[in-house]
Amino acid sequence: MKWINTKVEFAWDSKKQKYVETDVQGYHYSGPIAQCGGPTESFGAGELVSISGSLEGISHASMSVGDVLLSANITGLPDTDVASEYLLWNYTGSAGISSQVTLATSSVESITTHSRAPADAGMYSLVCENGRTDDILVTEAHPLLVWSGSADGNVTGSGIWYFEYAEDIHPDFKLLSSSLEPIDITSITEFTGSVTQSFFRFDVEPYDVYFVEGILVHN
Repeated sequence: MKWINTKVEFAWDSKKQKYVETDVQGYHYSGPIAQCGGPTESFGAGELVSISGSLEGISHASMSVGDVLLSANITGLPDTDVASEYLLWNYTGSAGISSQVTLATSSVESITTHSRAPADAGMYSLVCENGRTDDILVTEAHPLLVWSGSADGNVTGSGIWYFEYAEDIHPDFKLLSSSLEPIDITSITEFTGSVTQSFFRFDVEPYDVYFVEGILVHN
């Protein structure tokens, strides 16, 4: 994946049911469109999930149905796992969103696993300023809460919070940490490895979001 320059504007595409670039000024995205089997929204087996009442996380591979995770109640977010519905949600304002989000807990209702070979497309390596040195391994269509604002990254300026697929995340976006603060993205690139990777997807309730490596993601 390759991003050049830094300024873009977005609009809601009702047909695609997601935000798309409408006024790209000076940068271009190039990379393959992922076409592969298995769930397209999942995280690597080693990524840590935030557990309720604990400062430490537990790996996806160690999770069980019934485990209680750190979650969040987001004002106005539809209570649904249907992407065409929750992708309609957005909040316009500065990068400070703590007034719209309250930390809560959710329980794991189900766990889905699958694997991808090194040659498979649709795996991404995300590095952000979350206090961890390792990258986060995520598949192309997992939705993360992002903030898209001014090109200079001014967190006090006007912008928009919404859920975006991993494959469409730009390095100038910000993510939401478990302390409800916006954090910077250092890089997001296509992942190429030498061994088959295991991926995990959770359904959590009653709130459909949880924290992976300290950043907020949807089911």
